[in-house]
Amino acid sequence: MPSTSLALYIFLIWSGVRAVLLAASLLGGKPLPALLLAVEKVEPSVQGEEKSEMAKGFLWISVVWFVAVTAVAAFAYNSASSGSTWGLAIFIAIGGWSLYEAASSPIVLGRMYPGSIGWKDWLAAVMGSAIWVLLFVVLVARRFGPLVS
Repeated sequence: MPSTSLALYIFLIWSGVRAVLLAASLLGGKPLPALLLAVEKVEPSVQGEEKSEMAKGFLWISVVWFVAVTAVAAFAYNSASSGSTWGLAIFIAIGGWSLYEAASSPIVLGRMYPGSIGWKDWLAAVMGSAIWVLLFVVLVARRFGPLVS
């Protein structure tokens, strides 16, 4: 069983890889067409520059959400592994939601953008889910291992 530190490093490395991929995607302009479709679904009456600004707003919300969830999850996980009950509660909430989000991402995005989900999306979902499960398993073993033995 990996240590809590190793599991946290794996999570942070995975988050770093995702951040680099996100940055490359943003620099390549890849997400904007999909976000314009999202704006179209949310507010069909928006046109022109306002539509583009709304899509950029969605993009920034996604970036801020990614950074916030990564930072809070890492802090909560580290606190929980040190015995903090609050850290455990926060990690369970954020980790549970993030596990659900990682596992269901290709399905949800496939409904939003039919035909645009490929093997890379499925691979990212499997890897992300596996890393969240690893965090939970290691944390449970650390916190409750002596009770189970």
